[in-house]
Amino acid sequence: MTLQQIIFFKEIAHVKNFTLAAQNVFNSQSNLSYSIQALERELGAPLFVRQSGKLIELTKYGQAFLPYAKKIIEEIKEAEQTIAKMRNPNTGLVTITYSYVNGFSLVPKIFNQFYIDNSSQEIVVQFQINHLTQRYVDSILSNDADLAIGCSSYERLEALPIAKQKLVIFLPKRHPLANNEKLTLYDLKDEQLICYCQGSSLDNLIIKMYKESKLKMNVYGYFLDWFSQVSHVSLGRGFAIVPNIPVDKDMISVLELDHPLSTRDICLFWNASRKMTEPVEYVKNYCIEFCKKMESPFT
Repeated sequence: MTLQQIIFFKEIAHVKNFTLAAQNVFNSQSNLSYSIQALERELGAPLFVRQSGKLIELTKYGQAFLPYAKKIIEEIKEAEQTIAKMRNPNTGLVTITYSYVNGFSLVPKIFNQFYIDNSSQEIVVQFQINHLTQRYVDSILSNDADLAIGCSSYERLEALPIAKQKLVIFLPKRHPLANNEKLTLYDLKDEQLICYCQGSSLDNLIIKMYKESKLKMNVYGYFLDWFSQVSHVSLGRGFAIVPNIPVDKDMISVLELDHPLSTRDICLFWNASRKMTEPVEYVKNYCIEFCKKMESPFT
């Protein structure tokens, strides 16, 4: 039994999807499947059962194994932090979970400069890409992560706005409106809307946009990942309202969305009920001060 197998098991148990789990741990789906099969052979019991579609559920053996897996990972993390603290009191591991859409601009901007400014310090920052709202809360409350960067709001976490995110319109390149610079929801009232993750903060915001505009949403479908959503736009199935993530502009036109709710806060989150280590406090304050000094608050 390896630590990697346990990490893979815990991630799959959280997201209940092998494809999404593979993306989150930066590995291939085939490698995850092989690792879980090897773990199941060693334990002599199945840990997961496939339900309808691609949904994965824990078996009774998986449910029994999960708390032990979490404990093992947490103790390894504590051991790493203890050794780091012994080497240097100002050394420590800081884990930050952030939404996929903030990984293209804001997070790289902050931490490229962070390592330039802190080259003499032994603070190690590790990152987790997050796709689902509840994962932020779960990750921080379970001590899997120290800080989070995202666009949702969470009752159980302290939040501080540090930047702004502009939402844009993705249209198929061959669409008649694709050469416009700016569009309203009225311009697209007869078009099908391709949505990301039903019930997400972005989904709720878009629903609010339509209500305020007194328009009915014409939803083509919901997708659990940005890649599928963007692919369906490029295939001409409809349009999307999204953060300005990188796309193939030979296939998709990126247009400004003319709506008062087209800008939302990007926040830094942490667990106010847990005492921060010195490295976590330092990284938190660095993120806040860096964003105050940015030329533009928008990403």
